Amino acid sequence: NGTVAGDAGDYCLDAVVRKCHFAFFGSSLSERSIGAIMLAVALVMLIAALLLMVKALRSVLGAQLEGAVKRAANGDLPGRARHLTPYLALLIGAGITMLVQSSSVFTSTLTPLVGIGI
Repeated sequence: NGTVAGDAGDYCLDAVVRKCHFAFFGSSLSERSIGAIMLAVALVMLIAALLLMVKALRSVLGAQLEGAVKRAANGDLPGRARHLTPYLALLIGAGITMLVQSSSVFTSTLTPLVGIGI
């Protein structure tokens, strides 16, 4: 009874293995080597994607966004409060950081903007 189920299970497993060929199927490389290769490939793809995003953002936004960010970041408070500008900027930056700290979407959007020098 157990033999029949085992035979059927072996047949099903054998059929699935034949259909599922992946990048390193049948390779003599160790799992650690395959993992290192896949990590390197993933990092190259990530860097290429970020560089392409920087290039696309630079061509689309260009000087418009850069000028707006520079005006906002380099402004001073009026009158006697001028010396408080860096402290206010620090508090605003800390507040924004707390709001978006764990957002990977924000990080992946901000990285190319930093890359283009904004």
